[in-house]
Amino acid sequence: MGTIYSNEVKNLAIETNKYAGDNVIEIWRYNPKRLSNDEYVDKLSLYLLLKNNSDELVQNELEQIINDIQWLEE
Repeated sequence: MGTIYSNEVKNLAIETNKYAGDNVIEIWRYNPKRLSNDEYVDKLSLYLLLKNNSDELVQNELEQIINDIQWLEE
């Protein structure tokens, strides 16, 4: 999907699975796919989005994400 503005989101027919728990729709200021090598958000953007989440399971996954990133060495 192309760029949309936040006030247009409510007009979309977005289906969610109410049995899977809470649903969250993230509205980004930029297209995170541009920094990714696939169709998903890049790992660093995902980390920055969720870094303040207090859920221990989320924090464990974030630690794994950061450990998996290949950093440039000097």
